Amino acid sequence: MNIKKFENFNIIKKNKNIKLSKEEKKKIKLENKIKKKELKELKKENKKIFNTNKQVLPFLDVDEDESFITKDGFLDIYQIESHDIYSFSDNETQIYIYNFIRFLRSYSEDFKIIAMNFPVNTVKQQE
Repeated sequence: MNIKKFENFNIIKKNKNIKLSKEEKKKIKLENKIKKKELKELKKENKKIFNTNKQVLPFLDVDEDESFITKDGFLDIYQIESHDIYSFSDNETQIYIYNFIRFLRSYSEDFKIIAMNFPVNTVKQQE
């Protein structure tokens, strides 16, 4: 067992029962209020600082296969071509549904489908 020796170690006793005058007490209160205000201002300034994209987004790099390397692993993004299954015949609707079922059964990794609303140019349909 190692025993540490403390050389040049002084114990300073503080007098706890010091009586302060009213002016000194007011002065100490004002100093404490000023310190608290400064801390609040610093916190507000820290909230105003925006994070950079590098800190917020989990992407680190892009691989040769155009997949993203993240902090937790890899990320692939695919675009699914959408179809209006209500305008198809019954056979065409069944084909697209079966293709999607085949994809769900064959792809064993975790995935997430995110539907996004973008403005669409419908000039051809309107003519």
